Amino acid sequence: MLLENNMEEIKKSIESIKSNADSINKMITDIVIDSTLGDLEDNVVTFSGKFSNNDDTESKFMTDFSVNNLINQDTENIAKTLTAIGNVERFKIIELLFEKGRTVNEILKALNFKTTGKVYHHLNILIASGLVFKCNDDRYRIKATHVQGVLAMLVGCSCFLRHGNK
Repeated sequence: MLLENNMEEIKKSIESIKSNADSINKMITDIVIDSTLGDLEDNVVTFSGKFSNNDDTESKFMTDFSVNNLINQDTENIAKTLTAIGNVERFKIIELLFEKGRTVNEILKALNFKTTGKVYHHLNILIASGLVFKCNDDRYRIKATHVQGVLAMLVGCSCFLRHGNK
């Protein structure tokens, strides 16, 4: 009986320690997030690189972003852009356009869409978001000025995926 009582007390102690540890971990996480934003608020993030695709178009870029401006952006426009690329079929179109400019028929065949209407539907959303434009040769391309933004979003997504729910 004494052993059972001791075991029960030990179990209660372990549960109490676990509960306290969860509270401490949450508090530490909140402190880290708050102090990180506080430290970075007046700082700048620099994103730079070079992008070239198969049709010999090359873009070099270096852009500084104020962390404060990044945190306080127009949420409606951010949501519109994320919605445009957040669809699997539109994202596949963007992947194709990273390789080179494509016509509607080339996109149709590459993605095995049944109708050009579906391609136009997705292209119109990408055009409205400002990510894609139509050239005089009837090819659709990603705007060179937007390549860095799309890549930055992919970097951010990769970080989320790499770290998961940790």
